[in-house]
Formats: sequence, C-alpha cells, structure tokens
Amino acid sequence: MTLAEPLFGGSAFFNVQSATKGKGAFGLGGGADKKIIFTVSITNPDAYREEVTGLIKEAQTNLLTLVKQ
Repeated sequence: MTLAEPLFGGSAFFNVQSATKGKGAFGLGGGADKKIIFTVSITNPDAYREEVTGLIKEAQTNLLTLVKQ
C-alpha cells in the first residue's frame, strides 16, 4: 500500500566506490562466494544532515496530515 509519493534526497553529497572480490563457488565464477563491497563517503556532512532533517520533517508533516483525515 502506498500512502503518498516517496521522498527523494539528492546524491550530491555522496562519493560511492564499489569493488568485487572472490571467484564464486569452487572458483568457477558467480555463486555465493562473490562479494560486492561499497564504500560511501559523505562529502559535506552538514549539508547532508540538513537535507535528511528536512526530509524527515516533511515525512512527519505528511503523516500527521494523513492521520488527521
């Protein structure tokens, strides 16, 4: 059930790097032994905090509006 449109924040504050590790099951490739590693760093913690706080406030306001209906 969807109550409202999802809230989306920007990705300008993130630096994402990924890597894979392992050869997979029995060294044959693929399989459960393959690991994907993501490293995420926040480039501007203060701006990120402000954006997330704003999104949370918006979500709370939207929820209260739904409850009051």
